[in-house]
Amino acid sequence: MAGDNSWETYRAIRLQSEKEPREYSCDDHGNERCSSSDSVGLPQKTNPQLAENAPPNWKKIVHCPDTPTFQNGAGARWYFCDVNIATEPYYTPYDKDFPISYMIPREDNFQDARVRVYLHPDSANGAYVTGPSSFAFRQDTVEIHPMEQQWGNNGYTGWWLYSGNEVGTIANYNGRQIALGIDYIMDKYSDKIDLGKGIYLVGKSLGGAGVMHQSMILPKYQDKIAIVDGIIARMMIPKNGERAVKRAWGTKAVNPELYDSVDIRLQYDKVKDIHFMWRGGSNDSLGRFDIEFLQICEQRKISCSATWLLSGHGISEAGYSLNMQLWTDPNQDATLDKILPVITNNTSNYHGRLRGYHNRGITWNHKAIVDQADRIVIPLQYRAMTNLGSDLPDQPQQVMFSVTLRHVKNFTFQPGDEVQWQFGQQRGTTTIALDGLLTIDGLRRKSSQGYQELVIKLYSPQ
Repeated sequence: MAGDNSWETYRAIRLQSEKEPREYSCDDHGNERCSSSDSVGLPQKTNPQLAENAPPNWKKIVHCPDTPTFQNGAGARWYFCDVNIATEPYYTPYDKDFPISYMIPREDNFQDARVRVYLHPDSANGAYVTGPSSFAFRQDTVEIHPMEQQWGNNGYTGWWLYSGNEVGTIANYNGRQIALGIDYIMDKYSDKIDLGKGIYLVGKSLGGAGVMHQSMILPKYQDKIAIVDGIIARMMIPKNGERAVKRAWGTKAVNPELYDSVDIRLQYDKVKDIHFMWRGGSNDSLGRFDIEFLQICEQRKISCSATWLLSGHGISEAGYSLNMQLWTDPNQDATLDKILPVITNNTSNYHGRLRGYHNRGITWNHKAIVDQADRIVIPLQYRAMTNLGSDLPDQPQQVMFSVTLRHVKNFTFQPGDEVQWQFGQQRGTTTIALDGLLTIDGLRRKSSQGYQELVIKLYSPQ
């Protein structure tokens, strides 16, 4: 694992000249030489529609039918919409209208639905947006499928992130269209959606890269993201993905601010309240897996889990039964309105070069979490994964781990405060760190013993 000093040194160097990422204008549409529009010798921005804080009125842009375009056997309703943005350079530089589609539950009186945004894999023909087959059709979710800037086989893709270098203006058009879709459903179903639960971003391949990195730059809703689920996703484009994106972004040497804005080594503080899941192949031909991402999660106490096999550009390998789903326990979840138990120092992790798993087996009962002024209660359990495959070891029958609490709302504490805790027969005290985090180390649990409550109270000397 990289040490504290290496990350801090890297971040200090990069942040010396860091600015907020903004739009860029290119003086030569045919090459990758592109720099900030306030650079000497380049044209100045004059169109107010291109300002980050001045998007056009979305109500004049998004056109959805009043009745469902399709309704499945379970009754969930799917709507296909036109997004008329060919003349709206805030949303695209490619002079095209775009599609977007969404799904709502069966019942007209559905309540407290969660927002789920799916970013599709490489698909310039729009199949994941123009048809309903790729939707989850959950009855507790409003799901949105926007379209990446490659729409219509224009040959341009920014991997669901920045784009426009080829035609003269670089911006996070993909993020703006994602936010546009959320704006629409939040306006139409505001009384039926609970944005306080947080947004669930999920993407596969190209879309997986999108969710991993839009987690740091999504316009308007970045701080509302609760889950990022990256399937065969590029984990760290700024570190090893420049070749894939430089046509759309420009090069790192010329446009470093763009790359820095989505570099978790620099921007980890922006994603501290998100739970990340990554699943894919260690031998993916595009080198998507990077163990350093998990090391950063450990170092920065970010909630992360991951599974990887020798599965290429996929999530299954013959002879292996590793659970590659978002959760290993149906009672698990991550929402912004409840405490998120961040698991670190998990002795059941296996970080193999070809196959491995990170933070699997230790789970929590999300609905049973208690956050009150006088106490916190988090039910935790451990179920060891076994019989995973010939070259993937079983998890041990006993585990030791640490828990850091994110999203604490009602139980108040300050740096330096002392709290007391109990976890079965274990008990002790811990001091709130200078960064304000409450972490309890050295928790132990045997496999298959059910949930054990971790109870935390302010320290009260006897």
